[in-house]
Amino acid sequence: MKANRNQKINRICRKLYSKYRKNVISLVTAVVLLVTSMPLADISGFVSKMVSTVTNAITAMAADTYTDITNDIKSGVFTIQNADDFKKLLNADPAVYQNITVLFSNNQSQFKASDFTGIEKGLGNEEYPFMGTVKANEGSAINLPINFALFEYLSDSANLDTIIFARPEERIQLCLLRMLYTVMWLQLISGK
Repeated sequence: MKANRNQKINRICRKLYSKYRKNVISLVTAVVLLVTSMPLADISGFVSKMVSTVTNAITAMAADTYTDITNDIKSGVFTIQNADDFKKLLNADPAVYQNITVLFSNNQSQFKASDFTGIEKGLGNEEYPFMGTVKANEGSAINLPINFALFEYLSDSANLDTIIFARPEERIQLCLLRMLYTVMWLQLISGK
């Protein structure tokens, strides 16, 4: 069985060799002529230009690109009314929002975890930690269904004027379901 398979492989290789032999010989000849006709310095210069172009392209892709929020900051306050505003803040340059007040409006309930897919970093960075204030309208708590830390780097001078719940959406629903079951169980036990 094994010998039969080897014979088939040899037959296929012979057919390919006989069919493409002239093409392979032509390709090798063309490469040899190209390399021998060009001085070695030209080849190395050409290769170094290609490498530097690729390196520059990779560096440009890896560079941080920030969203401009300077026009959205009014009197030192950035107001978050929807998920797009929050994503804009998270994608902004930390140097711009380092000392501002972030004000959440009352409608954080419209945030969904799917609104924040692709975002993995919170506010601040090592060079510009968040030093501003985070508030909610009317002193209410802030509920954020996020799967990442709200602050990457937080300064001691930051002022968090409200309670912030940053939990994935699934866990919030699970927590509420557990609370409901607990209340129902307590009512059942107490006989009410």
